[in-house]
Amino acid sequence: MAQNEYTVNPKGFLHWMEDSNVMRGYNDLYYRFIVAFEEKLSIGETDLLQNHYKSLQNGWQFDQFASLHRYISTLLADRTGEKLNLLFGEDPELSRRARHEFRTAIDQYSRFVRGVSPKLRQKATFFRQHFFDKYVTPAREAGRSGFVINTVDVIRELHVIHDKINVSETALKRKFKQDANVEYDGEEPKPADELILKFRFRDSVPTENVTATVFERKKIMRPPSLNQVFYGPPGTGKTYRTSQEAVRICDGEVSEDRDEYMPRYKELLDQGRIEFVTFHQSFSYEDFVEGLRPYVSPSSEQESSGGFNLRVRNGVFKTIERRARLQGNRLDDLVWADEESSDNDMFIGRFDEENEDLPYVLIIDELNRANISKVLGELITLLEEDKRLGKDNEITVTLPYSNKPFGVTSNLYIVGTMNTADRSIALLDTALRRRFEFHEIMPDPSILNVVDGINLAKLLAYINDNIESVYDRDHQIGHSHFIKCKSREDIEYAFRRHVIPLLNEYFYNRGEEVARVLGDKEKVEQSSNGTGNFMKRTSIGNKGKDRWSIRSEKEGLDFSGFKQ
Repeated sequence: MAQNEYTVNPKGFLHWMEDSNVMRGYNDLYYRFIVAFEEKLSIGETDLLQNHYKSLQNGWQFDQFASLHRYISTLLADRTGEKLNLLFGEDPELSRRARHEFRTAIDQYSRFVRGVSPKLRQKATFFRQHFFDKYVTPAREAGRSGFVINTVDVIRELHVIHDKINVSETALKRKFKQDANVEYDGEEPKPADELILKFRFRDSVPTENVTATVFERKKIMRPPSLNQVFYGPPGTGKTYRTSQEAVRICDGEVSEDRDEYMPRYKELLDQGRIEFVTFHQSFSYEDFVEGLRPYVSPSSEQESSGGFNLRVRNGVFKTIERRARLQGNRLDDLVWADEESSDNDMFIGRFDEENEDLPYVLIIDELNRANISKVLGELITLLEEDKRLGKDNEITVTLPYSNKPFGVTSNLYIVGTMNTADRSIALLDTALRRRFEFHEIMPDPSILNVVDGINLAKLLAYINDNIESVYDRDHQIGHSHFIKCKSREDIEYAFRRHVIPLLNEYFYNRGEEVARVLGDKEKVEQSSNGTGNFMKRTSIGNKGKDRWSIRSEKEGLDFSGFKQ
């Protein structure tokens, strides 16, 4: 819809928001705020000057909402909430959310009534566009080396009396400086009513920035896939790798030293930017997306003979998706709605307009251990990159429990792991395979050292070659079983407690195959006492059956064939 086609009334405001293609979940909420407040203005149930504020349009023409913002400040200063309830008490959701959202709704309406394009609906985008139009472009065309932004001038030009801090923060954020190709050239700014912000143009755009985020570097390197899976045999470091990949996605670069990046990983976990979940056979759609869960409240005895109510509760995925969309953190997540809430499992978030692409990462360990099609449900469609919110083929669906529309934001990354020995990747739904990039993580003998004269790389490579020969490559032994070995005793412990038990599981009741993989079969057959380097064979009963077992701890294991 063209800019001059919007009718300046609540309905036109709703169309304007819908055309902006941002913050879709709030369009209806802000529209309801404006309708409810307009009704109170029309019947004089506010403390505003009724001669000038018979409607919001009158109020804008009178003082560009200066009186209205002062009025809102008095409403929010009332901690009892009584004043807000008087305005919005007929709609419990509006009354509950007014403290956090009413001023934002008015901010949006002020941009609407002044004829701002819906593409500039976000506050930071609105300010940045003004900076370009008023300061950046004129300075460039005049051939000047830079320009100065006086926040008082901006506030006066845009009639954003209550937005002093937002004006200066937007100008000093990385995105504006990057888009305008400028550097801040003044002293460290301090909070004040008037800030003079000096900028100078950079001579050229840097070709490489090693500290840039993924989104800054997307023109010089390929950004990570939205959906990716690390797969391979057990013990190859797949889960180990996810923490490094998650930090790389969030920060754009990451050290190869685990001791350096793990503190950052834990920090991102605490912030809620990264979430970790393990799939298992009992994991369900209700755990992952949303489902009905019992909720006990003080009044439940009167409401239900069973002593509890059922409420819709968000699963792991829906929680971090909403967190990513609204740029919230873990402290914003409420497990249950409060007693007065009509919006079950409410989420309170703070949308950061400066970081609309701030990455969030959901790590799913053991992805293939659950019934993936059942757990993901409609997410199989929504996860695809071009089906995400804001993309060309954006799709939303109505969720079955909450009966609300849902789509997946484009700044949420999925990193999964799959153990190929537990369940073959070939069993995955073809539709799911198309939506993920797969990175094979195989055993890497080259990272192992020589310990007490035993060549661990040679030992691991030998065993895995035999496994691939008699079984398949998906059941190889991972290098992680040996990576912490510092002595011969450590190596023997790894064999007795990890490697041979794992081989016994692969070759259940086929001890001869375990011996073959370890290179013991021929040696046992040639030995007079049926003992090899690792295994021994004894006869049982009188039917010619054999029992294969690991050599006793007293005998020890023989690694002589793998000496350096």
